Amino acid sequence: MRSRVAAPFFASLLLSLAGHADPLEIDLADIVGGGDGSGTGADAGVSVIDGSTTPTHAGGIGAPTNTFVLAANPLVDGVVIPDGGSGGAASVPISSSGLTVTGISDASVLLGSNYTQDHVWNGLNQGTSTSWSGVVLGMHANKGITFDLEAIGAAYGLVPDSFRAMPITGSSINAEADFYAFVDGVLVASAALDGSNQFAPGFESPIPFDARFLTLLVSSNGPNSGDWTAFLDPTLDLVPPLEVGQLDDFDTGFDGWQRGQRIVETGDGFLRIPGPEGIYMITYHHGEQWSGNYLDAGVEQIRLDLRNQGPSPLSVYLAFGTDLSPGTGGEWLATATPVSLPPGGGWGTYDVPIGPGDLVAVQGAATYQGVMSGVETLRILHNDFPDARGAIVNAVLDIDDVEALPEPGAAMLGAGALLGVALAQRRRRLS
Repeated sequence: MRSRVAAPFFASLLLSLAGHADPLEIDLADIVGGGDGSGTGADAGVSVIDGSTTPTHAGGIGAPTNTFVLAANPLVDGVVIPDGGSGGAASVPISSSGLTVTGISDASVLLGSNYTQDHVWNGLNQGTSTSWSGVVLGMHANKGITFDLEAIGAAYGLVPDSFRAMPITGSSINAEADFYAFVDGVLVASAALDGSNQFAPGFESPIPFDARFLTLLVSSNGPNSGDWTAFLDPTLDLVPPLEVGQLDDFDTGFDGWQRGQRIVETGDGFLRIPGPEGIYMITYHHGEQWSGNYLDAGVEQIRLDLRNQGPSPLSVYLAFGTDLSPGTGGEWLATATPVSLPPGGGWGTYDVPIGPGDLVAVQGAATYQGVMSGVETLRILHNDFPDARGAIVNAVLDIDDVEALPEPGAAMLGAGALLGVALAQRRRRLS
């Protein structure tokens, strides 16, 4: 069960004590109402006229379109009344840093001089109703709001990891609108709704660890009369930053890793990647605790427990990339020297150094500084040579206790730490 916490300093303390706990959920509508994201916000909004936090609703608003207005709320960058123009060709400003977007619905057919109704609101906009139940971010078309991810993360001492929301229409049968979400000006989700009490599922996206802005925008696809639009349960997930000492032990779940099975032996959980013929031997972690700036965090080794219970030998590499996968792009580095696992072997603990001399470029114009200061994905894989892609092999790879360590010889390491890939007796299991 994910938890909500009232005080930012307590949220940070709680998550640090709990290790890699479930993400802390931040209510974005609550932030619009002047709260801290935990439910402390008032029945209030951010004015699309001057950016102030206002407790007073408004009717039709004829403020200038495509003018980004800075917000008084320190967790909100600003607001805008968008007008995409003919064919969506007009540039719509969405941040204080000058980011603009195109492809937004044309607002030129709106009736009269009022381009929107009411302000961005913590709750329903004035004069609207809905059958939906939950937290509502009132966004009667046309409106856009940009949240300052950096400021929100700093307030909690955590890192924005992902967001989700449900675009909805209210009870008016005349609703017809388009919904957009941008992260640093890049479109990550969109939907079009027509009619009363409609919704769009799957409106969500991961957030790169170094992202600055999240923009939610609604544009009328026709006259704005009756466009009772909103976002239901708009949520930002925050997670602890990358740090030395973090550990994934798989004792209670997958800890965010993708691909493989979670197995329990003698009460101890671990991750298993089965590899019969035709299966690529790979697992990966995108986002949350294994993305971030490894240089600033001082992480220069990865310790992990490995076992090969299949019939084929394995060469295990670690790969670090700036995208979700090599197939989607980005720059990638891989460890130059593999961990060699004979078939049918027992558990071993391996310290894999990941300093400048330990990694080689395997995709793109990868440099150590460029990749390790902005890692998005960590991969553990088998191949016959350094790569970010796993190879097909008939084997079974077991993984446990993936731990971030400082450089070899630092005080945190045990006396048996080695500069190279070191094999030691596994700490908690017998072979």
